Amino acid sequence: MKTFTACFCFLLLTSSVLPQGKRAGHKAPPKPATSIQTATTKDGRTVLLKSDGTWEYSADPVGSPSPSVSPETSIQAAPVATPSPEVSKDVEILGNWLLKITSASGPGNPAMLRITPDEAGTFLGKLDLGINQSPPPQKVTVSNGHFKVAFSTSANGGSIELAFDGEFSSAMIKGSVVLTQGGQVTLGTFVGTPASSASIAGVGSLTIQAGIVYKLGGAQPVARTTFHLLRRDLAEILSGAGLRPDKNMNLLQTFAFAYRYQGSNRNYANFFQVASAAIQPNIVASTVTDFSGVAQFPSVPIGAYYLVGYTETRGGFALWDVMVAVNGGSVSVVLDQNNAAIAL
Repeated sequence: MKTFTACFCFLLLTSSVLPQGKRAGHKAPPKPATSIQTATTKDGRTVLLKSDGTWEYSADPVGSPSPSVSPETSIQAAPVATPSPEVSKDVEILGNWLLKITSASGPGNPAMLRITPDEAGTFLGKLDLGINQSPPPQKVTVSNGHFKVAFSTSANGGSIELAFDGEFSSAMIKGSVVLTQGGQVTLGTFVGTPASSASIAGVGSLTIQAGIVYKLGGAQPVARTTFHLLRRDLAEILSGAGLRPDKNMNLLQTFAFAYRYQGSNRNYANFFQVASAAIQPNIVASTVTDFSGVAQFPSVPIGAYYLVGYTETRGGFALWDVMVAVNGGSVSVVLDQNNAAIAL
């Protein structure tokens, strides 16, 4: 009886500690299937949501696709401005330039240089010397603010060439000039400024004030005296007429003595007659000073001239042969014994 009771207790203890489903003669029930749902995050990732409460990403994050823009709402790109073509500096050479030319012998040959475009798109220059023998137009070579041009003409049976080589801007041209005449070469410089409206019209005016300054009595006006504007130098005119100077004199001094003593010296009378005939065709304009020694040449064509006049003085006489430039507008010149060819 005791033995039966112990065995029964052992069986109860054994059955209580065995796990469910592991008991002899029984199979474990199947696990329920796990359901899966999907969702998409804002950044484009797919999430797997399981019925057992777990979740995981099905793919790595991807970039948001660019929104499709309809043609009606498309944004037009701002137009890119096309740069304006650069204007060549070479056009600054165009126009009318008043030239002041200086050589080793002093100022001379002021002129008008006119530069215009030609049909070939290059540049054409015309040099106006204010004389009848102005040279024909020539091509001007222009490049990056630099220009070259050479003019040729004939005068007194010989050829003359003026070659300009310089720089330019909108306000000035300047450089070197080479004058070749009769086989002789003269070097010089030039400066040019834009021509005024009067210059472009081709005329200007010249006012002169003539006087002699004495040691006693001061300045005295050269009154009621005739002055001429000549196209050529008086000495050149006299030489071209075949006249020769007296011994120990030059041609201008000899002319002044002939002017003074033509009425009392036959040789001087002949000299003065030939000289007067040679001077006459070279006169551009004439004027007479008033009692204050002032006179004016109005409406003179622009160019270089020689201002010639003769007067008697207290001790003898004075002769002027002064080169002047009529560059348009009004030009003034003061004459006295200091710039006279001879003054006694």
